[in-house]
Amino acid sequence: MVIGVCLATLIALYDRGVDSSSKANLPDFLDAVPSIRVSDMARSLQFYQDVLGFRSEWLWPFDRLTKTHVSMRRGAVKLFLTYDPSPNSATMPPTTSAAIFVSHLSVLHAELKESAAKFGIVIDEPKIFPWGLAEIHVRDPDGHVIRFCDETSGLPAQS
Repeated sequence: MVIGVCLATLIALYDRGVDSSSKANLPDFLDAVPSIRVSDMARSLQFYQDVLGFRSEWLWPFDRLTKTHVSMRRGAVKLFLTYDPSPNSATMPPTTSAAIFVSHLSVLHAELKESAAKFGIVIDEPKIFPWGLAEIHVRDPDGHVIRFCDETSGLPAQS
């Protein structure tokens, strides 16, 4: 989250200092894909597919049984799952948080609640936070927090 806020601030500051005629030759940021470290690829694939509703787009390497990288997608959102069983990886943080912005959070909540129950996972009710987003936080098998976020419209106000 901090990285996203910092990046957005830098882009806004940069955009203010560049006139529109010179922007045509500048690169655009098109997408960002979080890479999430997993210690058990089979378990994580089952969670992201069966609980969160993602589908795998590709697995790498293509020629080995042990897949070390998997690209997951749901709608326009992509995640990379990266297999790294070491608890103190030098290349990836032990846990992370990814914010996924969605529409119809209450509908997604009902879907997640039903699919997660099959695995004994409890999905909390959406909460409205002071920064103006309603969010559902889901912890994956490795402890990463996936935050599903929506504007607060359409959700009952919390007291």
